[in-house]
Amino acid sequence: MRCTNGIFVDTGAFLAMLMPDDQFYGSADELWKKLESEKIPLFSSEPILIETANFLIRQQNPYMAAEWIRNSLDSKEIRWLQPSKDDLRNASSYIVKFSDQCISMTDAISFSLMKRHNIQHAFSFDRHFSLAGFKLN
Repeated sequence: MRCTNGIFVDTGAFLAMLMPDDQFYGSADELWKKLESEKIPLFSSEPILIETANFLIRQQNPYMAAEWIRNSLDSKEIRWLQPSKDDLRNASSYIVKFSDQCISMTDAISFSLMKRHNIQHAFSFDRHFSLAGFKLN
């Protein structure tokens, strides 16, 4: 796998790895193991952490969410990116550009962060990343 600048991990990938009954669990687990074995740098963002935690709180349980938050923040494998005000402004441009696709603010922030950090690949099951010009893995 050629991800020279790393790979950005989206909410759907985290959720697929956490929930064995998820339709993407098998492929997510397999890709995660491959990324770890190849030591590909992993990135995600605070908005992704919040979106994932909110889903876990509502759909699973708060204890699972709290444990996942602590483990994720303590992880040496993932670098958590924080959006700047410029990233938020740029995100608004993505929202307008893809207004016919109804992308989320979290996705738009992800695109801005990926562009700023020159990350071309996303560990995601969300087609919006490919629409924005990124490669899905």
